Amino acid sequence: MKMLSRSRRLLAVLAVLLPAALVAPGAAWAAPVDPEITMSPDQPKTNQEVTFGVASPVSGVTYVWDTNHDGVFGQADDVATRTFQQSGEYMVSVKAIDDTTQEPSSVVSRTVSVTDPPPCPSTPGPGNGAPDAKFSVNNTQPLVGQPVRVRSRSTDPEGCALTYAWIADGGDALIEDAGAAITNVTFAQAGDWTLTLQVTDDAGKSTSVDRVIHVKEVPPPANQLPNVPTFSVSPASPTVNQLVTFKATASDPDGTIERIDWDFENDGSFDASGETVQRTFTSGGNTTVLVQVTDNRGGQRSSFQSVFIEGPQTTVVPQSSGLPPSGPTPTQGRTTTTTTPSGVRLLNPIIRLRGAIVGGRTRISLLQVYGAPRGAKVRARCRGGGCPKGLVVSTAQTSGRSIRLRAFERRLSPGATIEVFVTQSGRIGKYTRWRIMRTKAPIRTDKCIRSYGGKTSTCPSGD
Repeated sequence: MKMLSRSRRLLAVLAVLLPAALVAPGAAWAAPVDPEITMSPDQPKTNQEVTFGVASPVSGVTYVWDTNHDGVFGQADDVATRTFQQSGEYMVSVKAIDDTTQEPSSVVSRTVSVTDPPPCPSTPGPGNGAPDAKFSVNNTQPLVGQPVRVRSRSTDPEGCALTYAWIADGGDALIEDAGAAITNVTFAQAGDWTLTLQVTDDAGKSTSVDRVIHVKEVPPPANQLPNVPTFSVSPASPTVNQLVTFKATASDPDGTIERIDWDFENDGSFDASGETVQRTFTSGGNTTVLVQVTDNRGGQRSSFQSVFIEGPQTTVVPQSSGLPPSGPTPTQGRTTTTTTPSGVRLLNPIIRLRGAIVGGRTRISLLQVYGAPRGAKVRARCRGGGCPKGLVVSTAQTSGRSIRLRAFERRLSPGATIEVFVTQSGRIGKYTRWRIMRTKAPIRTDKCIRSYGGKTSTCPSGD
């Protein structure tokens, strides 16, 4: 039994060790080969950029450098650069890291002997040429206030020491260190700037070079759309041929409201402009008013509101509906039923929809039925994007009380439809349908119906 137990333990250990050994036999976790450092130039001078590299870089290996001899391996590339400001002995180190196993090689170091350039000839002649001035820029199209890194690439034919002077015209520029070989320049104004580097050797010979920097304005932050507007209706219960006043309330979180436009017919054309407008309606029934506000950067928001006009209806046209007017509802607490001259009894409740158009979708905030008689059935359904599932059914418990259909108070996509049926035995019922649009209020259709699920028809005259 003891032999069997030991065998099982041995098999368990092998099950862990063997897969790792089979991945790459003989070299699965070997560290990368120690790199060899190259250097150019071989005999660097002060203020001269030195480039360090790896003699034979290997694919799948990352090389990290410590050029300051501070133990921090920061630059990760096959090459690294450094400019030494003073003569002396310096240490540069590199190590290789396997990209898969993260195994490092040994740290390889190289001593760099930096010397001062020889003194420049003090008299003119073939041995006292002018410096070759040139520089690089890390961004030739910066934004206002964005630092630009500039680096001198200047050389002197005799290897003389150079001094530097950076100059920028065109406005107020901030140069971090105008006498350094490498510095940062920040521009406070947009436009084309001429950046000049002047280099001078020890013998007083100078050369300058220019580069044009195209500085661009910082783009403004994204425009915030206006807040959804609201508006009041006065009087709250208007009648046919009565002057009605509409007053909008609008604000913008990051600017100003430039325009307020009104559409009284929901046909996509605006009929009036201004914060306060007036309108006279010549026909009774449900009509729609849409208000659209535009901010100083072109952002737009709109909301719509259904206004019930008391009086005879002279035409029956598709309409849209929305926010109920401010103040008491004219039919609150009483039943809206109509008897035609021919003696037909009609249910004529007021059905209102409230909402706003936001981002190409319609946000419904209220769907309500007013004035259904006691015992009347209210059924509602929705089809299309954003609609709730199933049929919503409610029964009027008290004549004239409002019934709110909260299930439909949500965001609906263009093309969705809402249908509301109000029916009662012995009476012709009310059918209202809204079709959700993309850029305007929902299109409303009102018809009559004898029973839920029955065929709709034009309502009898005199309703």
